[in-house]
Amino acid sequence: MDRVLQLLDGSISELNKLENELKNLNEEELGQVAASYPFNDYFHEVVLKLKKWKLEIENH
Repeated sequence: MDRVLQLLDGSISELNKLENELKNLNEEELGQVAASYPFNDYFHEVVLKLKKWKLEIENH
């Protein structure tokens, strides 16, 4: 179970790094990313669900 929590925590951490990189993109680069994948709403939903899943495991 500890390994699952470590992997979830690592995934959340890496996605947070990705979010920070996305914030550093200029308008043209951000447009290219957005055109290739509707990341904004989906991205935040994934991160929130991973955090919720991790908390549920930790609290059981």
